Amino acid sequence: MRVITSPATSEEGLLNDIAGELKLLAEATPDPEHGATTMVVARPPLLDDFDDYNDMAGIVNDVIDDLGLRGVVQLATFHPRYLFAGESEVLSYTNRSPYATFHLLLEDEITQAVAAYPDIDKIWMRNQATVQRVGADAMQSLLHSCRQAASQGGGAEGGASSGGSAGSRH
Repeated sequence: MRVITSPATSEEGLLNDIAGELKLLAEATPDPEHGATTMVVARPPLLDDFDDYNDMAGIVNDVIDDLGLRGVVQLATFHPRYLFAGESEVLSYTNRSPYATFHLLLEDEITQAVAAYPDIDKIWMRNQATVQRVGADAMQSLLHSCRQAASQGGGAEGGASSGGSAGSRH
């Protein structure tokens, strides 16, 4: 897995970084060091607002189409304030992360994983059962601890990258 913290300070810069990562992912053969997935993390305060993030996710999906990568790359979305429409807040923790994150996955890898796992629905069902059992307060505390640790250790707020390159500067 390749994880980069985008140094972008604007949505345009972040979008350029994501487009670059999409191209790299689509052109690359998965290797043991980076795998077939890339996570692009936005540096706060960029996209701290969930509605802004959700709008950007729509634009990223448009870029996937524009690059001819629909069916090749799939976007999964994670945000500190992720909220599924019509669901309880605790269930939204399955898609919450310390920072706004765009997870780019090769669809071939998803297809292989689904084929290898006998009942794929059990994964999300288990995840939802776990967050319900743990509860919203404990999940929020865990997210807060992760964000604090990242800021002290040079994560997204500190500007360092976790397990990948820093990307281009915008």
